[in-house]
Order: sequence, then structure tokens, then C-alpha cells
Amino acid sequence: MDVVSYGEVVVDLITLVERFPRGNEKIFAERVERHPGGVCANFAVAASRLGLETGFMGAVGDDVEGRFLVEALKREGVDVARLLTLEGKPSPVNIVLVEKGGNRVIVQSAYMLSTQLTPDDVDPGYIAGFRAFHTSAIIPGVAERASQAAKEKGLLISFDLEEQVAVYGLRAIRNILRNTDILLTGLGASAIIFPGAGALDSLMRFARYGPKTVVAKLGEKGCAIVTKGRVERVPAFKVKPVDTTGAGDAFDAACIYGTLKGMSPEEAGRFGNAAAALKCLRTGAQAGLPTREEVETFLSEQRSKSG
Repeated sequence: MDVVSYGEVVVDLITLVERFPRGNEKIFAERVERHPGGVCANFAVAASRLGLETGFMGAVGDDVEGRFLVEALKREGVDVARLLTLEGKPSPVNIVLVEKGGNRVIVQSAYMLSTQLTPDDVDPGYIAGFRAFHTSAIIPGVAERASQAAKEKGLLISFDLEEQVAVYGLRAIRNILRNTDILLTGLGASAIIFPGAGALDSLMRFARYGPKTVVAKLGEKGCAIVTKGRVERVPAFKVKPVDTTGAGDAFDAACIYGTLKGMSPEEAGRFGNAAAALKCLRTGAQAGLPTREEVETFLSEQRSKSG
């Protein structure tokens, strides 16, 4: 199989509004939708739609929401042999507000941290059956053990570092970084890890801790890729976003897909930007994830426009 991810799997209650409410204000929602989500579950689905054979490591509660999440991954062809159902634990449900124009804010469930695997749940034999391993390190101890197992078996390792994990500090993620080949992050997370450093300097500093490639996801500005001390900026594609939820996960999966298929870092970044742009056109983190054919058609259309 191709790639396995470890991390979050949650239910997203996506609430579409004209604008975000002000303090002490009540507003009406245009509609509320229930979607499967969670950054690493999204990654697994995104990679599956691109044509990779994927697996997911994580946990859900023994409730209606947990069964909903398991079935959603199964429908997408994601292997769930190491997706555990924990008795007596609730599945996390996140509240996602999306305003006109696609901007969103997320209130995350505390159960994302408590309905989780432990380091003892990591199965090195299962990980060894893949070519690549991806994580958000939502529980650093679990991610460290899993990434070490992946490294010992020679897998390509990618780490999506978000602000919610960056706040744990460099010490908590140091060993994960040491195991990482491709770090995917944002300027917010890098500023937390390296306070006071400039944007470019913080990306360069990450490379000292292990990653061969550092990719900064810059939203509507595309991405910046640091490899072998060189920085390459890859511009985004202009679209009118409906919902940006899951765009970063679409980018991550497409970038790893491209790497596994032999693309250069810049080519993989462009492929990732295309996948992220397409995801923004539809509501829902997973519902909007594009197929490989859709990404390739979009890129072909963009080349025709520019040529």
C-alpha cells in the first residue's frame, strides 16, 4: 500500500453564515451540514481520491458519530484496520463557521485529545506495509513512536505541523522532526516554534532539525518550498472559494502524491496548489476533495489560459 496517516478524525458541523457574528450577537445560519473531517482523515481520503492506496490510524468513540466516521472512510477506500473504537469514549464533533467568501473559524472538540490512540497502540508491522507515513502529531508521543517505526522501515515521512501542535514547543516535536523527510507547515506555526525569527529564517531553521524539504502553506499566496538551502515560491491558482475547510489537507495529500510519483518539489507544490484550489470550490473538508483526473484537467486548463 502507499500511504498511512495517523491523527485526527472528527465530525464537522459546518454552519454557513453571511458573516461571522460579533460579540453578544445572534445571527441566522443559512444552513448547517454534517461532514466527516479531521486533518489526517482528510489527508487519507484526499490521497485515496488521487489514486493512492491509503490507511488511517486513529480512534473514534462507540457512538453514532464514530460509526458515521468509520463508514465514511470505508466508502472512500481507506483501510481502517488500525482505526480503533474506544468503549465509553465520545467521538469529537467540531463546530465550523463558514462565511461568504469561504473564510472559516473552527471550535475544536476537546475529545480530539482524549479519544485517541496511545503509544502502545502503534503497530510497526502495519506501518511497514506502506511506502509513506503522514501525521499531524496531535498526540506527540504516539506520532513519535509511529514515525520512528516508519523511519526504521525506510518510509517517506511527512509531518503537517499546525499551530495547535506548535504550542507544545520544539522539545515536544524534536524527535518527530528528526524522523521527517517533508515538513508541511504555515507561517503561524513556524513563528510559534521560532519566535522572533523572520518567515524565511524560521523555515530554514526547521531544516536543521531533520526535514529534507520544508513547505510553507501560504493560502491564497500558494506555497514556499525550502530544499537544499534554496527557496522556491509556487503561486496559487485564483478561484472564488466557497469553503476553505480541508484545503491544506488536500494540498498535503497532493504534494505527497507528487513526491511518490517522482515529481520535483516545485512540481509537487504546483500539483498541491491545484488540489487545494479545487477543494475550496465545494463545502465540506472531504466532500470537496478532488480526484486525480480533476486536478490534471484543472492544470491542463490553467496551462491553456497562460499559454
